[in-house]
Amino acid sequence: MNRLLPVLAGLYFAQGVPVGFSLVALPAILYGAGVGLGQLGMLGVLIMPWALKFLWAPQIDNRTPPVRLGAGRRAGWVLTCQLAAVPAAALLLAVDPVRDFTWLLAVLFVLNILFATQDIATDALAVTRLAGRGWLSANAVQGGAFSVGLVAGGSGTLLAYALLGWPGTVACLVLLLVAGLAPLWLSRAHFSTEQGEPAAGRASIRRFLRRKGSWGLLALSAAYKLPLMMGYGLVSSLLVHQGASYTTISVTAATAVTAVSVAGAVVAPRLTVKLGFHRYLFTALALSAVVWLGLGAWLLLAGDGIVVPIVAQALGYLFVTSAAVTVYALFMALSNQGQAGTDYTLLYCAEAFGNAAAGGLAGAIAGALGFAPTFMIAGALGLLLLPVLVPAFRRLRGPAEELTTVTA
Repeated sequence: MNRLLPVLAGLYFAQGVPVGFSLVALPAILYGAGVGLGQLGMLGVLIMPWALKFLWAPQIDNRTPPVRLGAGRRAGWVLTCQLAAVPAAALLLAVDPVRDFTWLLAVLFVLNILFATQDIATDALAVTRLAGRGWLSANAVQGGAFSVGLVAGGSGTLLAYALLGWPGTVACLVLLLVAGLAPLWLSRAHFSTEQGEPAAGRASIRRFLRRKGSWGLLALSAAYKLPLMMGYGLVSSLLVHQGASYTTISVTAATAVTAVSVAGAVVAPRLTVKLGFHRYLFTALALSAVVWLGLGAWLLLAGDGIVVPIVAQALGYLFVTSAAVTVYALFMALSNQGQAGTDYTLLYCAEAFGNAAAGGLAGAIAGALGFAPTFMIAGALGLLLLPVLVPAFRRLRGPAEELTTVTA
């Protein structure tokens, strides 16, 4: 096994922890302590660094990190972020989450900036040190490890709060981060040099945009998963509407995300190689559309209970994960080795903006028409987009074939 993969697993796990803590555990903790919904809405700013990290990605490609400890440029940036992130998380011990809400937001915002920055360098490491099937493996690891970190940072720290209070929650958060960051620390000597390290000042967003077809790539990145996310993002609200408790929703979501992420990490690379990139991706996209059409039809015909929505949620996440593994690997194949962090991050952030648009669109349609029509529209849109997506992805045949023919 490539020495990089266990390191990537730890790093992606650690990057999922603060996101899960910010989106899952913290809202529940604060709401239970009497914080109003208006204040809770401010927690959304904690995700901004992940959507906007493309703005400083060129600096990670270009500049030498403050700390290297014998590691190469990109591994050095990861180590720098780690050295800052663990003490930043520990600072939460000095913060009362209710009385010091502003300070809580500030510390967590810095923490998310650090891990979003680490993600740029981590992705660049994968792009420059792997190739072909190695990129598939890296993104399978990413999907599984990040999702497990999301669950650990969300459900895990929430359980710690229930048992040990706020100090125990912070201790749990710090321990999870240290566990994820340990693999690189223990093997940093193996990352003293890296391929594709650019000369200072070369990487830039403008350089990517000057590439032929770059705007089309960004549009494709934003659009391909839109119907999947329209449906997936609405299932939790549907479960509340159907009478499920928050505990049921959180437990089933955590179980489904963990199980499906691990399954997707194991299956996606193998099926991509066996079926080919395009056939596997289009199958995942088509099946996701069928899931949302089926859920919409069930709501119209029967619509009682929560079992069917939970199954649809699990299947939807499976197909989201399956599509993401293949497309993220394609993003790596399309990234210039000299500015790997910049190129990959731009494509990733374009998808993130598309996902945000999908959530807003689904919410608006559901508010006007209800759940059943919204799921059916999401499914129909997924099928209608396929004739557009198929030729668009087939134009990228060369990089796509590299994923299944080159071993790294």
